[in-house]
Order: sequence, then structure tokens, then C-alpha cells
Amino acid sequence: MKTKILIYIISALIICGLILTGVNFYKNVLEPDSKAGAGNEETTANGKTEETEFGDFTVSSLDGTEVTSEILKGHKVNLINIWATYCGPCITEMPDLDVIDKTYGNEVQVIGFCIDIADSTGNIDADLLEQAVRIVNEVTKVSYTSLIPSPALLKGVLSDIFAVPTSYIVDENGKVLESFVGRKSQDELERMLKKYL
Repeated sequence: MKTKILIYIISALIICGLILTGVNFYKNVLEPDSKAGAGNEETTANGKTEETEFGDFTVSSLDGTEVTSEILKGHKVNLINIWATYCGPCITEMPDLDVIDKTYGNEVQVIGFCIDIADSTGNIDADLLEQAVRIVNEVTKVSYTSLIPSPALLKGVLSDIFAVPTSYIVDENGKVLESFVGRKSQDELERMLKKYL
């Protein structure tokens, strides 16, 4: 039984990686001229601009409330966690993120972005949205803010994501201080965050 579960988890992770690789290929190769930043941009060697930070953005929360980049203000650092409804490690990590959000007060704020709800044109998959809401409210019961990325973020700073969970430590102006891929324990996350507190 344990072997079957392990095979299922490994298969799911491989499929997730292939899906995100395909999405990234589409965004960066088939749609190269559509890169649109939401904040600070850098010019690459080929002269195109690429989003490097979480600058000015306007997005929706899972309940449809409009949220802007002002949410980042007033915190020493923000831990932005990119997750997906199909990602087991993402869901497993969420309770640890919630503890961090509740423990550090205004020093650290956790924000989740569910990356598979909307596509790069802003179309929202209602079934995936419903699943994300269930994961947040019933499965993990986390209380930190969960958002749907905008097309600008998906084509900008989030366009290079190749696996989930991916997390960013960001200052209150949206500048990325550090990023990392993969599930981290609460202790590992706290060690990383304390460098910036």
C-alpha cells in the first residue's frame, strides 16, 4: 500500500513538472512578445523587458475581493508562496506557513498565490477556484491571504516558475530578496526569514 502511494506521489510530481514546463515554454517561447511587467523591469540581453519583482499589482482574493500591492506595506518581509491545487507538497506546507503568519505579527506576512486557477489571459477555472477555496478553508484551514495571480504577474515575475511550491521573500516595496523552490519545514522557513528581520 505504501509503495502504491509513493508511486502515485512521484507520478503526480512528474506530471506537475511537465505541466509547468509546458506552460513556461508557451509563455517564454511561443508568446515571447507578450511579457508584461507589473513593477520593476530589467532589460535582458535581447532587449526585451522582464519582470523581476512584485511591484504594483491588482489581483483578486479567492473570495473575489480586489487586492493591490499595498498589501505588502507595513511588514518587514512578505513570504509569497506560489502553490497549485494539484500539488501535495504545497498543501502539506500550508499549515507551517500559517503558523509563521500568526507568530511574527507585522514582521512577516504570508501571502499565497494559487497559480493554476487562472490562465495568462485572466480566465478563471471555476472548478479549480472551488477546489482552492476548499483546500484553504476545509483541508488546511489556513487564515493567511490567498490570491489569484493576474495576467501581468503570470507573464512577469511568475513566468519563470518551473515547479511548485515556489516561494519568494519580498520587502514591502515588492523587491525580491530571496526565492526558493520546494517544500520547507517551519524551522527552515524561520531560519531563512530571520536573515531579513
